Formats: sequence, structure tokens, C-alpha cells
Amino acid sequence: MSRTVYLSLGSNLGDRERNLEQAIDLLAAAGLRITRRSHIYETEPQDVRDQPWFLNLVVEAETDLFPKQLLAKLQQIEHQLGRKRIKPKGPRTIDIDILLYGNAVIETDELVAPHPRLPERRFVLEPLAELAPDLRWPNDLLLGGKKFGGVLTEMHAEPDRIHFVIVGIGINVNHTAMPAELAGIATSLRMVTGRTHSRLQLLVRLLRHLDSYYNRFLAEGPAPIVARFSEVSSYARGKRVRIATAKETYVGTTDGLEPNGLLRVRRDSGRVETVISGDVGEAP
Repeated sequence: MSRTVYLSLGSNLGDRERNLEQAIDLLAAAGLRITRRSHIYETEPQDVRDQPWFLNLVVEAETDLFPKQLLAKLQQIEHQLGRKRIKPKGPRTIDIDILLYGNAVIETDELVAPHPRLPERRFVLEPLAELAPDLRWPNDLLLGGKKFGGVLTEMHAEPDRIHFVIVGIGINVNHTAMPAELAGIATSLRMVTGRTHSRLQLLVRLLRHLDSYYNRFLAEGPAPIVARFSEVSSYARGKRVRIATAKETYVGTTDGLEPNGLLRVRRDSGRVETVISGDVGEAP
């Protein structure tokens, strides 16, 4: 049975980008079907500081290999690309880790999945966040098609002035189960990863990112924020959706975002609607 896996690739020796590309080619040659890949991130070494900076990315792949078979293949690829395990956490031509193996929780002497240090590693979390979660316009956070968080906003404004905005962010962190009526549509980080997560660490990272994006919004306007949303949301373009507004319900295909972030939906008749508010759901 095929499983979806997420792999972290890193390199800080030689031609780092070429090492990553060669590793991806070798993964495909080993029988993994690469379905998506993140952008490349340059990151500072974490445990042993006195070494070159890393290039990191995450790939999503489908595989029929069992966990130990997959691990053996990855170690073989590392060897092919010249990795030498001389110093723990030291420089390496390539490093390939299994972050997630489907929804399985694995704990053996050779392999632990989900990766035990996944919540602590920003250099893994950022590229993984491009692939694993999804954003359903305008404010739902999804994992495996199920909602695990959401954002609500309230604004006090006049026609020519915004006085203030209140933002509420909710995340299902360590729930072990959902009520029966929500089990098909909701989940939590713990249910997906099989591990508990520090809510304090999540809050700190969330506020850092919020501050970073807010400062970028002030400096550059909404364009980079809208572009980033479009990159990570499968609902931004090409998704069959059902739109329910106060006046009507209709079906169409998402057609990108307006510069101000409003969603465009192309009806089956060809007419394009701009969605200001409403419930958005996936349609058959």
C-alpha cells in the first residue's frame, strides 16, 4: 500500500544546491514518486555552530517501501553522495531524514517517526509548512483536509480610517480525539503527528511570524502576503468549490486572488465572481 512521506534534505558541503537536486533524482530512481517539493531555505547550523550554513528543503513523496526499507534507501543515497559520518551533527554533503511516514507512529532503535525534534526545528518546519498544511480561504487551517485551526478578525473602522483590528487565532494542539460529529472534518496537531506539542513554543513561533509578516505588510503592502497565501493554499486557484453566501449558493472553480486578497471564483457558466464573504467548501 502506498504511503505519503515527508523527507527533509539538507547540505552544507560542496555545491549544496546540486547535492539537493542529485538527492531528489536518486530518490526518484529508488522508486519514490516525488509529488511536491518546498522552496530551498538557507539556515544556520543548530547544534554544532562552527560549520558552513545549510541549504534545506522538504519533499513530499509516495512510496510502497516499508519504513526500514525506506530508511535503508535513504542511507544508501547519502553514501552515494559522499556523506561521511565523522563527527555527530557535523558538516555533510547530504542529510536525509524521515519527518512523517503517513500517519504512522514508529519508535524503534533505528527510526522514530514523526521525527522526534520536528517541533523544535524551524529549518524543517518552514519548508514542511509549504507542503503539509493547507489554507482554505479565507481563514481555515487544514491538515489532511481536516481543520485544525482558524483565524477570526473584527475591525472598528470608518469609511476613511481603520481604528483597530482584533485578531483571534485558534489551534487544536493536543486533542487526542474529536467529538463524533466533528471527527470527519476536524483534527489536531497531536492526532496528526502522534506527539504532544508545547503550546508555548507554538505561540512564540506564531507571534514571531505574525510580527514579520505585519512589518512586511507595512513596508511593501499586501502584494507579498497575497502571493504567499496563493503559494501555500490549494484553494487559491484551480479548486472546485461550493460558495454559500447570504443570497445564494453556487459551484465553481477558484481563479486566484484579487490584489486585496478577495477570492475569485469562475462559475461553470464562465462568469467570474469576487467573493467578499461566505462559506467555502470543496465541491465534487
